[in-house]
Amino acid sequence: MKRYSFIAIIIVFLLIFTGCKGPDNTTPAPGIISLPSTTPIPPENAPEAISNEAIRESDCTVISLDGNSISCESNAVTVSGTSATIISGGDYLISGTLDDGMIIIDAKGEAVRLLLKSVSISNSSSAAIYIRKADSVTIQTAAGTENTLSNSGSYTTIDENNIDAVVFSKSDITLGGSGMLNIFGNGSSGHGIVSKDRVLVSGGSYSITVPQSGICGKDGIEITGGTFEIDCGKTAIKAENDDDASLGNAVLSSCKLNLTAGNHGIYTTASLKLFSVELTLSASERGINCDGDITVSGGNLDIASSDDALHAKGNITVHTGNMHISSGDDAFHSDAAITVNSGSIDIYRSHEGLEGLTVIINGGNIDIVSDDDGINASGGDSSDVSGDNPDPFSVEPDAYIYITGGMVNVDAGGDGLDTNGSIFVTGGDIRVSGSTRGADGAIDYNGNAVITGGTLIAAGMSEMAQNFGSASTQGAILISIGNQAAGSSVTLFDKTSGELISWAPGKSYDCVLMSCPGITDGSEYTVEAGSYSSSITMNGLIYGSGFSGVGGNRPGGNMPGGNMPGGNMPGGDSPDGTPPAGGRPGDHGGR
Repeated sequence: MKRYSFIAIIIVFLLIFTGCKGPDNTTPAPGIISLPSTTPIPPENAPEAISNEAIRESDCTVISLDGNSISCESNAVTVSGTSATIISGGDYLISGTLDDGMIIIDAKGEAVRLLLKSVSISNSSSAAIYIRKADSVTIQTAAGTENTLSNSGSYTTIDENNIDAVVFSKSDITLGGSGMLNIFGNGSSGHGIVSKDRVLVSGGSYSITVPQSGICGKDGIEITGGTFEIDCGKTAIKAENDDDASLGNAVLSSCKLNLTAGNHGIYTTASLKLFSVELTLSASERGINCDGDITVSGGNLDIASSDDALHAKGNITVHTGNMHISSGDDAFHSDAAITVNSGSIDIYRSHEGLEGLTVIINGGNIDIVSDDDGINASGGDSSDVSGDNPDPFSVEPDAYIYITGGMVNVDAGGDGLDTNGSIFVTGGDIRVSGSTRGADGAIDYNGNAVITGGTLIAAGMSEMAQNFGSASTQGAILISIGNQAAGSSVTLFDKTSGELISWAPGKSYDCVLMSCPGITDGSEYTVEAGSYSSSITMNGLIYGSGFSGVGGNRPGGNMPGGNMPGGNMPGGDSPDGTPPAGGRPGDHGGR
């Protein structure tokens, strides 16, 4: 969460010197107290493979290409120079080379199927294959053959349609076969495959290199097999319909995609569903950009993007799968909910890791490295701290982080877990290495923080440190431990049962928040970190509350080193003999 850091520092000093005191431990925080009710999102079954019966050569009308000429003995095909027009439905076998020409399909209301057998068609001023009218068109590649369609980068108007692709269709188009199809576009204009209806792919191998977008389906794209290499100047796969919000969906299943895009890797104006997809994606802007929901069910996704890796105006749901992400901005950004149910998510570079109005983690293994916040739940774009929401400390009751299970590791340059609303933890194993800057906390919330289960260790700096609130039913300890070097283990021992939790944060820290089922009211514990060691006795379930905040009364009290449940911190002052940086955070009235 971005803040006015300089303003926050000024507020801190004003509050210190005017003697403002935060609320005590019994003051309830505003906003959501009870855990939000969430309905599990059940995984969907992968779609059935697209039916695409193989075209038999013996059933085909033959169209032969020979440099600057075309020959066909059927009245279903008319030939004019280097253009052949198919005017009747049926199956057609095309073979040979056409130096500068095109195949046109003009068979209104009829189904046409093309079998490409060692075909090479180039066109200097239009599409290599142009589907003007048909009920539907199928293009298959013959087994063991390589086929090439290309354009030189220029598109000249030949009718009322704006032809702008190597393969351009006004009808549904289905691709398949077991051969290879190469599509090349030279110059600065032109797409690879464009359909003004849908693009369907049942299988085959495709290499598409074009100056603009690779595959475009206005009404939608469905791929249930095949291997794709797409290198394009704009968007690799695009389902875009600005006229009908119900169209513009994409479903990708059981396929292998290697995408290099000058803009976005995949873009849809409706939903995107990925089932068991092997995806390698490099994008100069967003990796996956979706105006609706994104759903991931299985597969392996390796995404490198300059902007968000996955960006949705709707929800992002990960049911399972393996994801490796490097992002110049957010790894995941959702305007609504991010939900992770299972799988492995390795975010090894990001500005922020997971950012949504709500972030719900029910399972999986999640590793996040971020320049700013690791997990952020807030309304709108967290990079905007001006305009409609000038108060960065106000409570957003609809925003929350909710962790019920899984393994979560966060290495954050800003806040580790950050929300303008609340944090709820009912399970899971959570490790947070927060910022080494005093203006950020390992956890940061404006509403409430409630823990009822799971294990959490969050290490960072004491200036902005916060604990869980009094609505928690599991014990939590927040304590200043002096400056500890990166890699120094922090361990919590129970006086009777021994070690409860232990972890070595990857960055230096002077404060740690710990919670696990073994922390109970009235019990004695020992905290060790580097050369620091101290014993504490729990008087209630919350030991030390840390920074109080401005935007509302946070679960209050004072940071260890000030007034704490059961009295002062062991030894009187904090371990280094001085209060935590910036004064005792418990005495702050805000930030």
